[in-house]
Amino acid sequence: MNDRKILGATLCALMIVGSSSVVAAPANGNFSGGLTGWEAAGDVAVLGSTAFAQLTTATLGGDDLPAAAGAFNVSGNAAAASGGLESFLGLSAGALDPDAAGFVFASEGSAIRQTVTVSAGDTLSFEWNFLSNEAGFAAQPDYAFVVIGGNLIRLADSAGSLSPSAVYGGETGTRHFSYTFTSGGSVVLGFGVVDAVDGSVSSALTLDAVQISPVPEPTAVAMFLAGLGIAGFAARRQKR
Repeated sequence: MNDRKILGATLCALMIVGSSSVVAAPANGNFSGGLTGWEAAGDVAVLGSTAFAQLTTATLGGDDLPAAAGAFNVSGNAAAASGGLESFLGLSAGALDPDAAGFVFASEGSAIRQTVTVSAGDTLSFEWNFLSNEAGFAAQPDYAFVVIGGNLIRLADSAGSLSPSAVYGGETGTRHFSYTFTSGGSVVLGFGVVDAVDGSVSSALTLDAVQISPVPEPTAVAMFLAGLGIAGFAARRQKR
């Protein structure tokens, strides 16, 4: 086999090895298929030409006065009660309350979920933005969150530092989240946003590019490195 054939075969092998790390879960993580593969509770819709999911705390009327009734609602479905969201996401009762001891309770919101199978070392990542008309009100902080196998992780709240927004009172701007699984198995992956104390001022969470990247198999890594060596050797021989 001449050097060009060796190089071509090696590159082909590298492509095959690389394909073993293709993201396989969750289903429809870029929302190009709408909400297919996801279960939703409350006000959830897929928006925009680039297809991103938006979850809000908006009802169908009476919020965000003097805005028109339902101005921030995106689906035609009202936000769900916080207790229902806790059950939906596999959380214990009261888990969404920001500060129950201080009488700061979650009231309503929206969420999506999907059950995924992961291995130790797999990495979850996604892009998100939190928007709120309650920016700066520390006493009743609406917030956005991710739930990973029953573990609630807050992303941002309305009491934090938010930048001006074209639609809402403030927003974090698009940010990246990454989480590495330490054990494998079946996991409920969920995302949500909730109102705290009152339900009269809306907040929202946008999501995109939700993916789980598998940890490369040791044999695949070894084959990849060996392939690079062969390709480099063939390239040097060609130059000579």
